[in-house]
Amino acid sequence: MKVYLTAFIIMIVGLFMAPLLSLKPNRLMPGDPGYLIDIAPLNDILLVLSLLVLFLIFANLLSWNKHLKLFMCLILSAIFYKIITISGDVALVRSEADFLARTAFTTGFWLFVAGYIVVMMQAFATVIEKKYDIKLLIILLTIAPVGLLFFNGGVGEISIFKELMSKQDRFLLEFKNHLLISGSASFSAILIGIPLGIYSFRHQRLSERIFGLLNIVQTIPSIALFGFLIAPFAWLASKSDFLDSVGFSGIGFAPAITALILYGLLPIVRNTYAGISSIDPSVVESAKGMGMTSGQILIKIQLPVSMPLLMNGIRVSFVQCIGNTAVAALVGAGGFGLFIFQGLGQSAVDMVLLCAIPTILLAVFADTIMQFIIKLTSPKGMDYDTD
Repeated sequence: MKVYLTAFIIMIVGLFMAPLLSLKPNRLMPGDPGYLIDIAPLNDILLVLSLLVLFLIFANLLSWNKHLKLFMCLILSAIFYKIITISGDVALVRSEADFLARTAFTTGFWLFVAGYIVVMMQAFATVIEKKYDIKLLIILLTIAPVGLLFFNGGVGEISIFKELMSKQDRFLLEFKNHLLISGSASFSAILIGIPLGIYSFRHQRLSERIFGLLNIVQTIPSIALFGFLIAPFAWLASKSDFLDSVGFSGIGFAPAITALILYGLLPIVRNTYAGISSIDPSVVESAKGMGMTSGQILIKIQLPVSMPLLMNGIRVSFVQCIGNTAVAALVGAGGFGLFIFQGLGQSAVDMVLLCAIPTILLAVFADTIMQFIIKLTSPKGMDYDTD
């Protein structure tokens, strides 16, 4: 109940105490604040208030009936959709009056979204483990307002969607680049990190040096590491015709993927080492007594038992790669970072949000999928918490 009450207060502040929209004369100029009570018809304001009160009532009744959380999520989705349609109507009117005018989401809207996400995540987390149908319904209710946007003509006039429409082809291209870079780096980090973790476990004297080196890499700022790799990679490309012919250079994919691999190694190596180390030595001794070789012990005992920890390391590494890939645009690798840094340079907040939000959603989606895989790969009888 405390979580829902906190989220309710955040949403109230966002909707009624902070500006919901920024009414800008053009793409770059700062705009006037647009409060919900000023931009929405009275009947819409009363509808939103009524739904919020109903949400609070259902939140208080959850202790009596857990199934009410579905109705609570439905109410919140309806509020979210109504807020977006109100914003779309305002944007459409302003766009018809002045083609250059921009209507952008601002503080109040993002506060409401924050409260909305908190409620949905709490509702999802408190569902009984095997109630997959209820969990699916909560997920659908969470994303439903976004899907319904396509049925509202005015939403396309909101500033962030205007940015998307004007750069749609390039957006899809950089989305593919972002997935390619982060996916390639993560896969390479797995191929290197797992054997390195096993090697560290079997050579304890070298493990401290290996982890010390990987820890140092983690302390290097991402921009600095990307920049540091430009000169040596450019020198290697100039000395090798083969490297130059395959596109290896001081800028582009090569330094970006290399830096991301270096960042992604520590979680995988550390968790591989920790997972194998956590196995009771007597289990290994028993396996040796049965005549199993070190390779058989690794494949049949150590890796399966340590799989949850190992997969958790891969999860952390994957999410980290997705986030750090945004910085790879600084060395010409592309990805969502291209729009983020262009937006920062032009003081165009909507261009920044256009790719910052998908980057966050992509990381959250990857984290959720990996947590599901961890549960599938956990040995039966082992209750493993990814948190």
